[in-house]
Amino acid sequence: MTNPRAERQTLRIGEWPEPHRQAWEEAWRPSVRLKKGGSGSHLAPESLDDYARRYGRFLGFLKRTGRLDPDAPPASQVTPENVEAYILDFEGKINSVTAWNCIYKLRRAAQLLSPKTNFTWLVEIEKDLELMQETRSKLNRFVCAEQIVKAGLTLVVEVKNFTEAPVKRARAIRNGLMIALLAANPTRRKNFAFLEIGKTFRKIEGQWWICISARATKTKTATGRTTDRRLAHPLHRAISRRGSADPSQPFNEGNEQALGVVWWPYIRARCWQTHNPGHSGDPWHSDFAALVSDRWRHDCL
Repeated sequence: MTNPRAERQTLRIGEWPEPHRQAWEEAWRPSVRLKKGGSGSHLAPESLDDYARRYGRFLGFLKRTGRLDPDAPPASQVTPENVEAYILDFEGKINSVTAWNCIYKLRRAAQLLSPKTNFTWLVEIEKDLELMQETRSKLNRFVCAEQIVKAGLTLVVEVKNFTEAPVKRARAIRNGLMIALLAANPTRRKNFAFLEIGKTFRKIEGQWWICISARATKTKTATGRTTDRRLAHPLHRAISRRGSADPSQPFNEGNEQALGVVWWPYIRARCWQTHNPGHSGDPWHSDFAALVSDRWRHDCL
């Protein structure tokens, strides 16, 4: 007998009933010149993927409970009765914020699949769930930006005391530079991961700048202006150190190979209580590294 908990909760797009899958493909069909695209053509691929996962979770629930009709029109089974049962099913399994997100994104996916259907009733359920949200405070996980910048630059400066190997030294300087750069110039993780030397990460008149086009930002600002931010002088020196740490990986424009060594797509670093008196939160923080410790240096090398 199959364990219900082991059964996958979400149906992938390829596992959706044929009418739903075809309607979804039509929804994200892009615009071509003067030809209008699908109802979701204006959305970013990441948003469409997120909506598809939430809708797939709803379809998975319908399938598990014997409610799924494979021949039903797209989004036609997003009904008050099914949504009420869906909410009861995940009640107690996920927190209130996630519950609101599930229903909000289910409604958005349903509107993309069936733009002419009125889902006002579902909006009202969303509002009720939004009022019931109980967000968890993260104040005890905050670390001052000054401390984070100092931690990153300390790693850059002191790396010579921990290793003589050029590659390991360059790697440690890279880690310190990322920590300091994220704290001094907060950047969306996706944009940070795809910074490219000479294009979005440029040296202008001897100074390094982050130049991100409006199209590449999350909000895709209508002004069309590029987001230009100049790095602080201490970061310029850190970048210079990174270039001199390993002659085979010079950090300058024209050498895009260096880019893969400098930037990581995701940052997950340790925050140690012993270096932050009064810190009582989770020692793991997914956004920024907190302070440098001997163990952190060891992990970097």
